[in-house]
Amino acid sequence: LPQKVKAPGLPGTMTSGNLRYLLALYRLEGRQGVRSVAMARALGLKKPSVCRMLGNLRDLGLVDKDAYGAAFLTPAGRDLAGRYCRYYQAVDRWIQGEFPHSGDLEGPVCALLLELPEESLRRFQLREEQEGQRL
Repeated sequence: LPQKVKAPGLPGTMTSGNLRYLLALYRLEGRQGVRSVAMARALGLKKPSVCRMLGNLRDLGLVDKDAYGAAFLTPAGRDLAGRYCRYYQAVDRWIQGEFPHSGDLEGPVCALLLELPEESLRRFQLREEQEGQRL
């Protein structure tokens, strides 16, 4: 079962699955929004799973849909996704550097992000960016 976390600064109860979909929508969203079928294809999942998760994210106030069914991040969703996308990139870069050939760790990295205080993630991200600039 996916772990549910109520973290400060996060709306409601987020799961690693919620965060994975939120980050995918953040990466895919354009001015036209994202259709469920495009998101399902990008994630390698079935459309009903995507529709169900987008409904969960809408209940959390992070996603909205237009009259044509395209999903858009709300301002709160875009802000949250932007922050967690930067945290995800920093943690993933570190893990891939320390454990090359470790495969796809998107789910575990999302779960880890929800377990750590956001202030700690922010400091880690800044430190990783500074170290990357020195190399």
